[in-house]
Amino acid sequence: MSTILTTLCYHRMRDRAVHLAHPLFLGALRAAHASGDSRLRAGALGFLAIHGYSAGDPRDAITAARTARQAITDHDAPALNAMLLTRQARGHARLREERHALAALAEAEELCARGRGEDDPHWLYWISPGEILGQTGSCYLDLGQPSRAAQSFAAARDVLSRDETRTTAQFLSRAATAQMRAGDADAGCATAHDVLTLAEGIQSARLDDHLRTMLHEARSYGASSTARDLLDRGESVMRQRAAA
Repeated sequence: MSTILTTLCYHRMRDRAVHLAHPLFLGALRAAHASGDSRLRAGALGFLAIHGYSAGDPRDAITAARTARQAITDHDAPALNAMLLTRQARGHARLREERHALAALAEAEELCARGRGEDDPHWLYWISPGEILGQTGSCYLDLGQPSRAAQSFAAARDVLSRDETRTTAQFLSRAATAQMRAGDADAGCATAHDVLTLAEGIQSARLDDHLRTMLHEARSYGASSTARDLLDRGESVMRQRAAA
């Protein structure tokens, strides 16, 4: 039963990790520990890493990801290791540790290219080249390199499948932010309009956070008609999402 509960928790937590209180994290860790499956413990620690780089101390993200990887050294799980390395990279990027962030991403890319291993868990469905590219873009954005971030997000968009609507919307919202931070308001606003269209029907607290950041960035270009059109539409979309 604990394995089933932890797996269900994993699906629910992936999108909401930044909003979760520590008691739920601890509950997930206890359930994972009770299951006797170190892969579930690694997954729960992966969510703790998200909380670390999103709302807490990025050093906690690095520690959680490394601890999780140590727990699964006896498993053939390249996808799970790749996921944890992206979490570690995000922590390093938040700390502006570029060399460590890029090293973790390079290792994640190499592991992802190996394909799924015999012990990779069935609930780890989102690890793909597009995911690695998108996480690379997020790292570059955190590292203060918006032009390189925009390039990585564009590459991610090219390889993500049409079924990955939520992931595409999340990465494109960050791509729009990157483009605007790089000074390309027209491209950023065009991408942002694509995001707002994709966001219809997607309920995601994390996407909502990215949308707010994207629209906040657009306000610096508020005097232009392109940005004003985006902000008017964006504010309407956010009201609808809040009411849903």
